[in-house]
Amino acid sequence: MGQFSIYKKSEKLVWTRSRIILAALFFSLLIFDIEYLCYGEFKKNNFNYFIGGIMYVAFIAGMINNFFEEQLKGHLEGKIFFELDHIRIGDRVISLETINFIEFMLGDYKGMIITHNFPYGMFSAGVSNRVSLVLQSGEEITVIFQRNYETEMRKIIYQLMHYREKEKMTEKNYFYTINQSK
Repeated sequence: MGQFSIYKKSEKLVWTRSRIILAALFFSLLIFDIEYLCYGEFKKNNFNYFIGGIMYVAFIAGMINNFFEEQLKGHLEGKIFFELDHIRIGDRVISLETINFIEFMLGDYKGMIITHNFPYGMFSAGVSNRVSLVLQSGEEITVIFQRNYETEMRKIIYQLMHYREKEKMTEKNYFYTINQSK
C-alpha cells in the first residue's frame, strides 16, 4: 500500500515570499517609469533613492529566495492510498471494479532542482503530480498529490502492475509512470 499527500490549491491569492518580491520589483519599476514619463529624466532625491533601495533589496531577496523550496500556493490535505483492490481518497473508498480508467501525469518531486524559476525558489515543492480516475458512472476524479522523492512511485509498483493487468491503465501510461520514477 502506497500513500501520498493530497494537494489542494487555495481559492484565494496566497502571498508567498516570491509574490511579495515580484510585487516590490513591479511597483518600484512602475514608479520609476511614471516619473520618467512625467519629467523626462530621473531626479536625484531621497524618494528615488528610497525606491531604488526597495528595488535593490527585492532583487537580492529574490536571489536568496532561490536557495529555498518554493512555497505552496495551497495546502496538503488528506491522503490518497493505492491498494490492490481499491483506491482511497481521503475518506472515500473507490473499488477497482468501479473504475474504468486510471491515468498518472507526473511532474516533479519535493526538492527537485528547477533552474528557470526565479524568484520562486530553486527547489520544487513536488505538487505537480496528478492522477485521474474515470468511473463506470462517467464521473471523473482528478487528484493532485505530492511526491516527496524521485523514486517514490516505485513503492506502488505492485499496485500499478495490478491495475495494468486488470486493464485499468494503458501500457503506455504504466511505462511512463514507472520511467518517471527512475
